[in-house]
Amino acid sequence: PRVFLTIKDASGTPVQRLTGPTSKGLHRTQWNFRHGSAGGGRRGGGPMAIPGKYTVEVHQQVDGKVTELIAATPFEIEPITFGDTTEINRKAILEFAKKALKLSKKVSKSQEKLAEAESDLTKLLSTVQSDPTADPSQHAELLKLQLVILDIKEIFNGDPTKTRRNESAMPGLNSRLRTMMSGAMGSTEGPTETHRSQYSIVEVELKKADKEISLITAKIAAKSKAIDK
Repeated sequence: PRVFLTIKDASGTPVQRLTGPTSKGLHRTQWNFRHGSAGGGRRGGGPMAIPGKYTVEVHQQVDGKVTELIAATPFEIEPITFGDTTEINRKAILEFAKKALKLSKKVSKSQEKLAEAESDLTKLLSTVQSDPTADPSQHAELLKLQLVILDIKEIFNGDPTKTRRNESAMPGLNSRLRTMMSGAMGSTEGPTETHRSQYSIVEVELKKADKEISLITAKIAAKSKAIDK
């Protein structure tokens, strides 16, 4: 048997799905207020959920059959600082959070595309490596494409090697998004110029990353056709 909790936003769109315990008794399940990760591989899941109304429902799956245990129960997310925030600043925070969430979803979609390209490249490498008649230059060219993908992943996640060496490194888009969203929603005075600047940086860098993803995807597709001949 499997028990899972589905969290949805006010429009009924699923935000996160959590696994619950199956044993009898009173249980508690925690949600970190983040959307489900859509293949981005970011720490802590996907983007942070913005303030607003949500529902949670509980289902059980046994032998492939799903039954409802608890119907959709409403709840609301509100930053702990909202009690000390003016109505004008609350609106500014919510508007900024909605914009940031849309941008965060775009980042997740781009990471999905990059993950697909990486998967296709991995399959090509496996094909070439297992083919004794393959031209060695093909393997070398595919390895170069692999390095390009690593460079693009660094745009999203930063350079993990520098972090492990305790060296300073430029933050990736995911890090900027987390800082920007948590900072704005934790403020009592609305989003600052720093938050807005982070938003602009992510927006610009994402466009550059998307171009790189399109290029690498096209190159991998071309290599695939060449190898299949």
